[in-house]
Amino acid sequence: MKALNQNNDKNWVQRLFENRGAALLLTLLCLTFLSVIAMGLAGMSISQSRISLNHFSGIQAYYVAEAGVNRARAELTRNVKWIPTDDFTGTISIEEGTGTYTLKVTPGSSNNSSTYKIWTVESTGTLGGYKRTITAILESESLSRYVMVIDSNPYLWGKSQTPNKYSGPLHTNGYFRFYGKPEFDSPLTSSNQNDSCYNSSKQQYVQGTTTTDDPSMFYRYIYNYTQDQPVGASGTNNFYFNGGQPTKPFPDSVDEQKNNATQVIEGDAVITMLSSGNMEIICDAGNFVYPCDDTTIFVTGNAEVEGDVKGSATIVSKGSIFITDNIVYADKSTDSLALIAEDYVVLKTDPNDVRDIEIDAAISALNESFYVDKYYSGQARGELKLFGSLMQKKQGSTGIFDFSTGKLVRGYSQNFVLDPKFLARPPRNMPVSGKIRVKSWKDAGAFQ
Repeated sequence: MKALNQNNDKNWVQRLFENRGAALLLTLLCLTFLSVIAMGLAGMSISQSRISLNHFSGIQAYYVAEAGVNRARAELTRNVKWIPTDDFTGTISIEEGTGTYTLKVTPGSSNNSSTYKIWTVESTGTLGGYKRTITAILESESLSRYVMVIDSNPYLWGKSQTPNKYSGPLHTNGYFRFYGKPEFDSPLTSSNQNDSCYNSSKQQYVQGTTTTDDPSMFYRYIYNYTQDQPVGASGTNNFYFNGGQPTKPFPDSVDEQKNNATQVIEGDAVITMLSSGNMEIICDAGNFVYPCDDTTIFVTGNAEVEGDVKGSATIVSKGSIFITDNIVYADKSTDSLALIAEDYVVLKTDPNDVRDIEIDAAISALNESFYVDKYYSGQARGELKLFGSLMQKKQGSTGIFDFSTGKLVRGYSQNFVLDPKFLARPPRNMPVSGKIRVKSWKDAGAFQ
């Protein structure tokens, strides 16, 4: 019996050592597994740190490349023919160090023959071994981007049975004067030049008993801010008004258009746009026909224009342009016409001819205004529909409204709609502000 117990004790001890060995093996396996997990987590942490560093360095290189694009804009604003040398580099200091950028500027193929110019700018920024490349398309700021841009102080009336309508952004280098609540579907901006109510150094507006730094109140009212204010048209969410904005400089001559002209006509001219895609010109030198194929006609005197437009053309007058009847595109999605006068652009129709008039064109009156001849005579003629854009130094009149009833009694009411084509590509030789804007922007990403 005793021998049996001794054998059991030995077996128990043996099993104990065997179990302790298994536990040790299991412990070693667990420690190995945990070590692998710890090493993996450490690797992931290092990887995440590297990714974060790469991302941060890529962002810094992006800022350097962006500085290169801004350098190109500044240089092209001073000189539209600026082209950097092949080894051109620039530097910019930021908190993380000094970055360098290289620039390549490629001008558009028509830059030498048009006021509207376009450039492709490739800027590569380098910082701390990381590079970032931005490709930007820069363009001259065309004033045909606005349904109406004025260099003076326009008066817009919102109390009318036949209200004037504007579809597209408006800008004045002066200040707006509102009576009632005219409606708009796009932004309105003003620069408030020569506005005695505006303190540009403090960016404040003082009118009556109100002093405000809110740009949406930088306009003149007739009675008060409650009764007289611009408002968004029903169904639109794109409207806002901001005063105190940068000016849109107006050129004061058509000399650049003359330099870029396809043909110069001496003296006065009568021009009829033809549905065949041509224009017929009658002048002192005879009768001529020119195609509407990105053609610019410069008239040294006054010009009369009417007809159906097929193609694209620009008509420029050293004097004034008189529109004698409808000017209509054959295809509003592709056709374009610009009418540019150093003085006036005038709609000249019979004061007693009651019918709507349509003008499809970008109109510019560089030193004067666009107005209706004898707008104060005859009777209410109808609606003046402009599909395009209007640039005028001063606000011209197209009709007269009865102040008490808001009813049109003479001339035309206005229905002006911005031609969306002009946002992508304005008519050839349209006036530009002298500023350079970014049309598009592409980031190639960061790389080492």
